[in-house]
Amino acid sequence: MRVSDQASPTYGPASSRQTVRTPHSDWSPSCGQGDPGWTPSRIQFGKTCGLTFLRRNAVEKIPWHGVLTCVQPRIRLGRSFDQRSHTYLGYALRVRGNIGSEVREFLVGVGESAHAKHQFQVGDTVSGEALPVADPRLETVEFYKVSNLKDTVT
Repeated sequence: MRVSDQASPTYGPASSRQTVRTPHSDWSPSCGQGDPGWTPSRIQFGKTCGLTFLRRNAVEKIPWHGVLTCVQPRIRLGRSFDQRSHTYLGYALRVRGNIGSEVREFLVGVGESAHAKHQFQVGDTVSGEALPVADPRLETVEFYKVSNLKDTVT
């Protein structure tokens, strides 16, 4: 019997308990260093807001364009016991336009040097390519690591 055929623990009220089975996977989480004794769960990814997954954990940049509706400084606030510190990350641009194949309003993070070069203002038409943030819990923007940035003052 494979490990993936064994029943997983059940959770929840007794009336709604279900046995969860993990499908077998040929992917080894131990990088070829033997069988760890369990099979990892696999989550299937689809196309979401124009993202194309090339290979495991690799995402290509998404083209975007639109009109700036807001420009704000972006910082990260850190706390350690009784001390606070902050780090300047650049600027958050709220854009009304297209991101991938979607038409909506979205937030893009740009660095201080990009803002110094382009001097972004509300009403400017901007475009570029960006990556979705790796961990949305740590970022105030949806997309960052912008390249091919173009700004047209209107």
